[in-house]
Amino acid sequence: MKRAFVFAFAALLSIGAFAQEELPTFQLFDKNDNPVADGATLVLTEGENLGEYQIPSGLYLKNNSDDTQGVGIDVKLVSIDNGSFSCCFPNNCQAISSPGVYEDYNSPATMDAGEARILQTEWIPSNYGSCTAELQFKVFNLEKQDVFGTTVYSPSDFKEYGPKVTLHFVYADPTSVDGIKDNTNTTVLARYNANGMSVKSEVKGLNIIRLSNGKTIKQIKK
Repeated sequence: MKRAFVFAFAALLSIGAFAQEELPTFQLFDKNDNPVADGATLVLTEGENLGEYQIPSGLYLKNNSDDTQGVGIDVKLVSIDNGSFSCCFPNNCQAISSPGVYEDYNSPATMDAGEARILQTEWIPSNYGSCTAELQFKVFNLEKQDVFGTTVYSPSDFKEYGPKVTLHFVYADPTSVDGIKDNTNTTVLARYNANGMSVKSEVKGLNIIRLSNGKTIKQIKK
């Protein structure tokens, strides 16, 4: 009996250790706080007008460890039909419009234990189309410095890769509106501008269109 108890206790310790090992240093979450699996591909279609129309990723990265960590990012812009892809993670902002591999896309930075940081990553289209980007997060070793009696950490050399995610942005031509003439069962019930005010016809900028089939779509008129 004693021997069986020891074996069971050891097994529990082993399971606990395995669970701790499985917890990644960094974890991605979507805008609804759902974890995003490493290697996932997300299709993003919901846009917003913040001076210019853009489709945000809505993602944030969390430092799951109990220590400050150095973090960086590599970006592979797989394809982009128009406009520009922008990322402000970890702390600098940079916009690109040419496919290619951009290592250490922005300067590495530090994240405190338990800190969550929004990616601020979006596609800013100038027309209908799509954009695909791969984000590879990286963990960096830290260099410790004493600055006027205060300990300051800064990223030094590369340590290991963190999670990876593929973002596929889509800005679709609202053919359901253009094709209403061909579909007598679908009509426009209401139109709204970017401020949510009802309008009788298309306006310059963002148009929010509610259809009789229950769908609500967004359209940009230049």
